[in-house]
Amino acid sequence: MIRTNQRSPNNVRKTMQKLRIFIAMEEQTFNDLLDFVYAKTLLSKNVALGPNSRLCDDIGLTGWDAHEFFMAYAERFQVDVSAFQLADYVGAEGSMFHFLPKTVLTIHHLFLGIQHSKLDDQIINGVNLS
Repeated sequence: MIRTNQRSPNNVRKTMQKLRIFIAMEEQTFNDLLDFVYAKTLLSKNVALGPNSRLCDDIGLTGWDAHEFFMAYAERFQVDVSAFQLADYVGAEGSMFHFLPKTVLTIHHLFLGIQHSKLDDQIINGVNLS
């Protein structure tokens, strides 16, 4: 009986190729998300956005604008937001009162929502992600 080595050069090449494809797909998804954020918020592309960009503080999403943004996000990226409590993460539009959200919501959280096809407290807080 001939045993094949699981780590043969061919297997390693195939695994590396799959990994490169996966990374390229993830990068494209992230770039699509950034394009979506720029388009929906009318933010100038001169404003640099990245994974740690905060939706309220850096981008200015509040109130009804945030609601419309999340409905469009859910539709565009096929993300279930039915358990997402928007009021816990964004303040009222034009509020004079300082709003302290449970968690700062970032573009990275939106990306995780896309990866898991849902956005809720578990995704945002990193609970049981598999």
